[in-house]
Amino acid sequence: MNGHHLILGELDDFITGESIKDTHDERYRQQLAHLLVNRKGYLKSEVEPRKSLLVRAGKKKAIIKIDFLIKLAGKVCMVIKYGPGSIVTRRRPLLAVSRIIEPYQVPIAVVTNGEDAEIIDGSSGDVISRGLANIPSKSQMIEIASGKPFNPLPAHRAEMESRIVYCYEVDGSCPCDEDICKLMDNEHFMKKALELAEGALSQGEFPVGCVMVHREEILVTGTRRGTLGDDGNELDHAEMVALRRLIEVGNPVDHGEVTAFCTMEPCLMCYAALILAGIGKIVFAYEDVMGGGSGCELSRLNPLYKNSPITVVANVLRIESLQLFKAYFSNPANRYWKQSLLAEYTLMQ
Repeated sequence: MNGHHLILGELDDFITGESIKDTHDERYRQQLAHLLVNRKGYLKSEVEPRKSLLVRAGKKKAIIKIDFLIKLAGKVCMVIKYGPGSIVTRRRPLLAVSRIIEPYQVPIAVVTNGEDAEIIDGSSGDVISRGLANIPSKSQMIEIASGKPFNPLPAHRAEMESRIVYCYEVDGSCPCDEDICKLMDNEHFMKKALELAEGALSQGEFPVGCVMVHREEILVTGTRRGTLGDDGNELDHAEMVALRRLIEVGNPVDHGEVTAFCTMEPCLMCYAALILAGIGKIVFAYEDVMGGGSGCELSRLNPLYKNSPITVVANVLRIESLQLFKAYFSNPANRYWKQSLLAEYTLMQ
């Protein structure tokens, strides 16, 4: 049981052949896939299942899944959304989806609960037919599409339609619906890292915090250790502490989907360690002009590093992080990297 959606096992997707979770809802989707190919004449290559769509409402963002897109001659001609229960309540958000899933108005939108269906004209919003049997066949869809202009929506209209989708599909969604992923921006998780850095600073440590995130969930955290006194410990950097914890936790996640949020640019040691651990993305706040490693040209290194797909995003909440380092270097009691290039660069700002 996953939430209140019973998982019956696994099945092979009819369109792609990949192994996916077997649920009652998924069985309806598979029936629709068979209908589209075996009775409506579409090629499997013309049917795209589980299309991800990014929707926004102001600063709020989420990714939702659209069950099927039908593409003919390079254009998406029909969008299909399944959902249990009432069809009527799903009509408006699907219409909005048909207006933002592509840079143009998709001609036909189909909403279905697996037993019944409404076929909707994307431009007018009118229900033009009902019933699974009346979902347009490939030949019918070619004729329909030939008379449509595929006009783009004005930006303000697309923004409004995106808000409508967010309202219905995200704010109004089932809490355990795994097909919806609410996205928190980089600043949200960087603030968490900054909180850790503030805690380190309050203990006299160098104010670096690291938060590792997978699909909007914090997996592990780390703070800089070993900077008290005259002999700095150059092993317990915040990123290294977090990486050790990630190993200790043993969470079997895809490291390529993990983002490391760091209040300071990782040094060469940490940058290399993150690459070797397969971390997919680094987001840092304050640049380390003395020892930062993220500017290293991986293309000039050996294959182990050269072929790394890691992504780096810089200067997220930079000013907030800068203030912590200024506070650290301004305190005479803190001797770590005192009178260094980094300290001078920081204090002159």
